Amino acid sequence: MPVDLTGLPEAIRAKCDELARNIDFNRLIDKGANGYVLIGHNRVSEQDIAIKFYYWGNGDRVEPALLARMNCEFTLRVLHAEVWTPITPFS
Repeated sequence: MPVDLTGLPEAIRAKCDELARNIDFNRLIDKGANGYVLIGHNRVSEQDIAIKFYYWGNGDRVEPALLARMNCEFTLRVLHAEVWTPITPFS
């Protein structure tokens, strides 16, 4: 069942609309630390994935690099990271 994204900031919803061309989102985790996490399935790679939008602003971007270096069964592997600057800041 698709997830309701109406509670997300407008800039994130717009990016999710773009990503939805290839991803079926099925869960939103908005209670985590420093961001929003969406769980879904990438129809192109046929993989279950998680996408995290951080509350960074112009802050430190250490977490994705650290997670990408980790090899732990209890941590999601980082397969892709990018800096994305919304046209309007998150509210």
